[in-house]
Amino acid sequence: MLGIPLIYLRTRGYRLSPRNFGFRKARLGQTILTVLATWFLAYFVFGILYSWFLNTFASPSQDPSNAPGQKTSELFGTSAGAFILAFIMVALLTPLVEELFFRGIIHRGLEKSLGFLPGATLSATIFALAHTDYRLFVPIFVLGFGLAYVVHKTGSIWASISIHFAVNGLGVLAQLLSPGS
Repeated sequence: MLGIPLIYLRTRGYRLSPRNFGFRKARLGQTILTVLATWFLAYFVFGILYSWFLNTFASPSQDPSNAPGQKTSELFGTSAGAFILAFIMVALLTPLVEELFFRGIIHRGLEKSLGFLPGATLSATIFALAHTDYRLFVPIFVLGFGLAYVVHKTGSIWASISIHFAVNGLGVLAQLLSPGS
């Protein structure tokens, strides 16, 4: 996922340093406030409005909760070792790679050339499309936009990696703890 974009950037003369991709220290207080505000808006305000919209206008087949998710047990198995492997792959490595690609490369490049709002909107759209299920487009778009906002406000990609880790980690844990998994 990262090889071709990094080679392309290098051939275009882009300096491939961690700092250029957003791996910077951020002020802890500002980062915590930004993350909490973004989390509140995304999960409570958006969640309530989106749930109302789905209940009012959508058919059951359009409900994101009916999207065929990739169950970690189907991908990795059900043993303790499989859970640990799933957690490492889905909750640790995926957020790191996706945030480097979507926020460190795509969003930062779009924000530089288009400004924050168009750059965040376009990068969130690409992020949502990359996750392929149309039923999940809106929630993943909102997550992508929120992550772009956090990177924009803090100047660091570490906060978006942490949020992405929390979202994916909670998903893996929820699947582990759900009946029939």
